[in-house]
Amino acid sequence: MWQNNLLKFYMEHDINKAITYSGELVDEVGGLLSPESLSDLHFSQGTSIALRGHVDDIDLAKDTLLTSLETAPVTS
Repeated sequence: MWQNNLLKFYMEHDINKAITYSGELVDEVGGLLSPESLSDLHFSQGTSIALRGHVDDIDLAKDTLLTSLETAPVTS
């Protein structure tokens, strides 16, 4: 998925763009993604928020990472 490569690029080079872009992806294509891909996208978004390093973002990062776990498919 080309969007994932662009998101990884932003995470390495411009964390604020990564946060914005991952949010846009969730809004625009989140409903079309498989549960695994949606969980990965939420995880990347939460990681981006945490990597920004703002103390005010801790709760948002935690909530986004929890969403990633909640949307992850259960495997046995």
